[in-house]
Order: sequence, then C-alpha cells, then structure tokens
Amino acid sequence: MPRSRLLLDLLQHDSRLPAEEQSLLAAWFERTHAPGEDLPTLLVRLGYLTPTASRTLDLMLKGFVARDSRTAVPDEVLRRIREEIVQPALAEARPTSPRRGAAPAAAQSREDLQASNCETSQGSRHAVPGATVVIAHPNLRPPAVGDLLGKCLLTGVLGRGGHGMVFSALHQSLNISVAVKVLLSDGSPIDDGVRRQLRREAQLLARLNHQNVTRVLDYDDTGVPFVVMELVEGPSLADLIAMSGRVDVARAAEIFTHAAEGLRAGGEVGLVHRDVKPGNILLARNGTAKVADLGLALATTDQSRRKVNSAELVGTCAYVAPEQARSAREVDFRADIYSLGATFYHAVTGRLPFEGRSAREMLMKHATEPVTPPSVVAAGVVDEAASAVIVRMMAKEPADRYPSYDALIDDLRGLGRRPAAASPASPATQTATLPAVATAPRSGILGRIFQYRSKPDA
Repeated sequence: MPRSRLLLDLLQHDSRLPAEEQSLLAAWFERTHAPGEDLPTLLVRLGYLTPTASRTLDLMLKGFVARDSRTAVPDEVLRRIREEIVQPALAEARPTSPRRGAAPAAAQSREDLQASNCETSQGSRHAVPGATVVIAHPNLRPPAVGDLLGKCLLTGVLGRGGHGMVFSALHQSLNISVAVKVLLSDGSPIDDGVRRQLRREAQLLARLNHQNVTRVLDYDDTGVPFVVMELVEGPSLADLIAMSGRVDVARAAEIFTHAAEGLRAGGEVGLVHRDVKPGNILLARNGTAKVADLGLALATTDQSRRKVNSAELVGTCAYVAPEQARSAREVDFRADIYSLGATFYHAVTGRLPFEGRSAREMLMKHATEPVTPPSVVAAGVVDEAASAVIVRMMAKEPADRYPSYDALIDDLRGLGRRPAAASPASPATQTATLPAVATAPRSGILGRIFQYRSKPDA
C-alpha cells in the first residue's frame, strides 16, 4: 500500500521513529487493519490522524507537497502513537515473569478489548487500538469519522446541513472511495413510512446510470439511514466560480450542456431536481460535469421537514424558480431549467441574477423583477447568443421557457458555433407553439433530508 509505505518511510527518514519501533508499528497494522485499509486510514479511524493529514499524504505521493513527516504526523500525534501503540507492543515483545495470581497476558488483552468495544458501542469518541468500531445507535450520537456504516469506513466530512451529513468513505469490499450521505436523527424514531419511501427513491436512483449524474451505489436503513454514492474527485461549479470569479462562456456552455443532459436523464425516469445550484454541479477530472442529488430535493413529510438556517435558505433562494417558491410540490422540469439558467447566469457573470437582504426579498425579485441580461452585466464577456439562452431559461412563466431539455441542449451546443449576432427566438415568438407539458412525478424526500453544503454558493 503506497501510503502505508510512504508514512513509515517518512518517519524513518526523519529519524523520528527508530527501526525497531517502526517494525512494531508495521506489525500492529498487519494485525489490526480492516480489509482494504492502509495505515493512514486506520490511524484516521482510531482518531490519531485527521482526515486533513491523510489527504496531505495523498498530495505528497503526487508531488504537490514536500515530503515532511511532521506535516503529516505532528509531534503530539507521534507521541500518542508511540505511547499507546508502539511501547505496549515493545513491552509484550520482552517477556517478563508473571506476578503470582496475575491473569495471563492474552486473557487480559481479551478483557481490555471487550471493555474498549463496550465503551465504543456506547458512543465514546476515543477508540482503543485494535478495537472494533461499532456504530452507535442514532439516538446516542451521530456517525463520525472512523465509524463503519455497512461496508463503508468513514474517512472525512465533505459537508453538513440541517438534515444530514456527507462523508468521504472507503468501501471496503469494492476498495473504492465513495460519498456517504447520512440522515441525522433528532432523537426520535424514524417513521417506517419514511424509511420505505427513502428505500424506493434510492432504488429508482440506482437504476439511473448516466455519465452526467452522480450514481447511487447502495442504500441501507437497518440503523442510521444512509446512501452510498459515487465520489467525484473534483471541484464543484461553486468552487470554480469562487476561484476564478466567473467562468469562460465556452467552458460554461459545455458544463451546462452536460448538466442539462443529466437532468434530462433524470426526467426520463420521473425525477425533478428542485435544487439546481453551483454546489450541485460537480466537475470530474476528465472535464465532465455531473449533477449531484438528482431527485433528492423535496421533503414531503412533516418528519423530514426541519428548520434550516437563513444562510442555507438564502443560498437556495438565489436560484429558485418563481413557481417553486409558491409550491415546491407541483413544479415540473421547467423549474429546474429556471434554476439551471440562474446558475448559468452566476457562472458567466460572477454575480447572482438577483440579490436581497433576506430570503423573502430575493424570492420576490425572482417572481416580479425582470432579469438584467448577462450581456449587459458582463458587457464584452457574455455575447448576445449566450445571454439570450440564459434569459429564456429564466423566463418568469414556465410556458415561456424551453419546452424540453432537447431544445435547450440544442441551443447550448450551438453557442460555440453560433455567430455573436445571432440568438435564439425570443420567448414571445414561441409561446404559442409550446406543447402542453405534463407534471413529472414527485421526487420524494431524500434531497431535503440530505441537503448539504460545505459553504454558501454565493
């Protein structure tokens, strides 16, 4: 395992761990690790290393960070490892005469292990080396880094919200990195009807296999309900906007073509997103854009509806369609087209289409104020063709937006080829020819439960 070897080599190279102690640490690892775990992951699980230190080792392997053992393993962490792992192993390796009446060392070990397992199962935050981590009942404590959920070892926190948390994890059977979304309990039992609906939605999402949608790989609700999803190792569009200020129109057109194709695939199985925003468009290393949380965006039961903080609410309101603000349960795919347009607007101008001092003020502007064309806000950067596509996506009335994802995708693909002076026909000239659009089935309750954000999109 490259990371295990790197960690041991760093400690040896910097002369911080003598050869004998290094060998004992390696032997302890061989006895203790779970299938698929390397040494850094095991140390994260047991609370010695932080997920940040583990990621630092990855960057060292790739040459992005200088190889320094103190960067990955601070002095205090190494002291704990030596005192709690290496020195006990060193004492066991040096035989001593047992005291009269003393229990055999192996028996003492078993008793210590049972005690540590008992403590861990009751929600202790400190694991003992060699102990099996037992996930606590959700009413006692929420899952944490180092816990095992099903076959997934939680290795880091990707984000959290009012209803759940998202962890990075190692799927121990498949030996791949995944994202795990966990429902947080407020201490009350989770209704059986909620569990059944969560399961149905996860099964539906698992059948959706499209390159522009993050895949659902597994679902479990025997204890803490959680969904295992594809982990996209790249930034979100929100990250890209934050880093660059705004996104080049040609690159943005490619990103939003991918996003529209993912949303179209979801619509074909009856899913409406209802929470399209920069944080839910992920950019893979190969340049592909993927829609996250497709079909996970509507809460339909009182138990799953909880109060969200104002920052979270305003962040969502920055992209919400006017009709969705009135009734989130009765919207169709055209609400997603609006939100996709508002996200497109933000990406190419670096500004939100509407701003307000409160969620209510922002929603009122989405519902009543005409949007300033992006070509005016970012003159010389956003051409008239791209501006016209965005304005049409953000039409106040659903009937004035694109009548289908096919029509939208055709225009998005054409942005790179279309002369700057040309633009799609205006909404007013096409309203009369729009076909009736049936309301898509409801997406269900997963999204509101699993809604998360590591930082605001705006």
